[in-house]
Amino acid sequence: MGTGCRDRRGVLATCVAGPRRGVLHAAYGVGLLLAAGIWLLLNRLGTSSWRYMFVIGILPALLLLYVRRCVDEPALWIAANRNRQQAQKRLEMGGGSRLDMELAQFTVARILSDPELRRRVGLLLLMAIATVVPWWSASTWVPDCISDDPYRLFCDCCCAETC
Repeated sequence: MGTGCRDRRGVLATCVAGPRRGVLHAAYGVGLLLAAGIWLLLNRLGTSSWRYMFVIGILPALLLLYVRRCVDEPALWIAANRNRQQAQKRLEMGGGSRLDMELAQFTVARILSDPELRRRVGLLLLMAIATVVPWWSASTWVPDCISDDPYRLFCDCCCAETC
């Protein structure tokens, strides 16, 4: 559901928005720990335990289908979408103002057309790469290094002729 999760009232009250967003972001860590705990239990089932983990991983997608069907769109989003569609119609008919052009413009193009936002997106991309690549490499390569004989691994990498 991301950071734009739905709220039944349509708009988060200002005093409540911060804590709710904090809980939403903390849910990532809780989900990661929950997945690790489930894997700890399922790993004992043998070589096909990854299949059970895969099936359990599908359950949040089913929850998402329920939310998409049963939770109403917020009134604020409905109004913004209606304004955007009306602006697109005015532009298609040949009229429209600069505000209509901004409303109808694709969001990514709008972000990348502004130099300040483009700079921020670039910095965020670099920060994401700087965190994801080490995390991925550590979680992919370190378990292999630990499971093998560490001395043999060191010899293979550094001084193969002397080992």
